[in-house]
Amino acid sequence: HVACEPREKALALLKAQEWVSEAREEGGRLRVWCDPARFSGVNALLVGAGIAVSELSPARQTLEEFFLSFQ
Repeated sequence: HVACEPREKALALLKAQEWVSEAREEGGRLRVWCDPARFSGVNALLVGAGIAVSELSPARQTLEEFFLSFQ
């Protein structure tokens, strides 16, 4: 999860990256899907674009996502 401002700018920037498979807003934060090796790159990209990042943490899989992964 990424808490940052402005979120709209961050979301557009992340969606434009070929290494980001998905990005969306969820509960006031951004949820980003990418290779874990790229996590530090998410922060560098956003900060380099003038976006204030206040939180960057790996998202935990929801119970629903866990069960759906078996289908």
